[in-house]
Amino acid sequence: MNPRTLLVLPLAALALIAAPSFADSSKSADQAPIVDVENLQELGIVSMAQVDYPRFARLGRVEGLVSAELVFDAEGRLSDARILSGHKAFHSAVLDAVDSWRIEAVADSRIRARVYFRFSLEPALG
Repeated sequence: MNPRTLLVLPLAALALIAAPSFADSSKSADQAPIVDVENLQELGIVSMAQVDYPRFARLGRVEGLVSAELVFDAEGRLSDARILSGHKAFHSAVLDAVDSWRIEAVADSRIRARVYFRFSLEPALG
């Protein structure tokens, strides 16, 4: 990695929830069991856009961690995304990038995942 490259990493997808579709169950996604996963690959990511470090945040030397909740439909398309926490300078960058994310289809299920993004001006080690 170029030492001048800025680091923006989706750290891990935690609190992965598979919920039955609303058509065949009266349970909501909030009542579904929580399954912890180690990394984004466990989500079955098919396509994933890079998150851009916002220029104004870089110039202002703003760093931080952003958590977002992503909901995917049974076809693996993102159906909802919201920021749970983190510096507002990064909200749009995260939402713009995840809008194109796709995961492997899960028949008759919706997937809800909490994903963390670290924005750092320091180069990644390793």
